[in-house]
Amino acid sequence: MINKAADFMMGSFWGVDGGNPSLQSEQAADLTTRFGEIMGKRKLFSNLIVGRVENEIAGIIGVEVALFDLKQMDIMNYKQSEKTLKDAIASLGPKERRQYKDASIEELIAELPSLTGKYEAVAVLANLCVSPAARGSGLGLQLCSQVEEIVKEWGVKEIMLKVEGDNEPAKRLYEKIGYVEKYVVEDSITLRPDLENSTFKEVACTMLTLSKAV
Repeated sequence: MINKAADFMMGSFWGVDGGNPSLQSEQAADLTTRFGEIMGKRKLFSNLIVGRVENEIAGIIGVEVALFDLKQMDIMNYKQSEKTLKDAIASLGPKERRQYKDASIEELIAELPSLTGKYEAVAVLANLCVSPAARGSGLGLQLCSQVEEIVKEWGVKEIMLKVEGDNEPAKRLYEKIGYVEKYVVEDSITLRPDLENSTFKEVACTMLTLSKAV
């Protein structure tokens, strides 16, 4: 499913028609890190949701729990969030490590001095992608609604997302369902497919962070 989702993103998210094995592989690796099966137990919840029309993928959306850095006022990515939590637990004595081994992210943030007051737990919506044929059908709204139901089950109180400042269709969609602008970074970066080198490259952009309480 990860590979199918990555292949779907090539055409419907990145606009790369005809396939590109290197780009598809890189996209699949990113999705696997964030949503795929891993050895051991994930400390942070994640879910990749697939919408189908006549048994064909017509849309996908990802949601994952991450740390929001209150000093930097930014969302930490999955690897950074997971490492921060693991380091906080590793710094404890043997008895405390056993005590917090299966603790929730909310419990860790509330009770461990190295985390308390420095981070918040948020759900992060990402990779919303609807095929051109399904756009305007309401599928994007349905996928976003499904994310909210999942986040409520996780017990997380806020969903955040990042959207490029000039992506008007996406901004309209998110504002329609209740997301509000939290802050703007004028000198941020985003990714674009580099077909010549078969990889993704960083380009400058204005990035908006939106949020919604659930």
